[in-house]
Amino acid sequence: MQNKLYFALAGVFLAIAIVVPMVVLVTQAENDLDNYIIIQNPAGMQTNGNVSVPSISEVQEKHQNSYIIIAAVEAVSLPLFLAMIYLGINHIPREPND
Repeated sequence: MQNKLYFALAGVFLAIAIVVPMVVLVTQAENDLDNYIIIQNPAGMQTNGNVSVPSISEVQEKHQNSYIIIAAVEAVSLPLFLAMIYLGINHIPREPND
């Protein structure tokens, strides 16, 4: 029974490691769309080149916090995933004392 608990926890940590980076990156992309495109050209009109688009370095600078969050989540969840898999495989249940 306890092995199943270890594998269930490993699945939770793996799901966190996979889902959180995707959610953070998609949210960041939506914010970029809202901040750079819609505000600069709300009606979708042709602007004849007078819309300023941020440079690559400015965008990367704004994404730095997102990358730090992703790295922290991965640094915590992947070792926990591996530890739970290890415990699930190598855990030997004790016999109940009679």
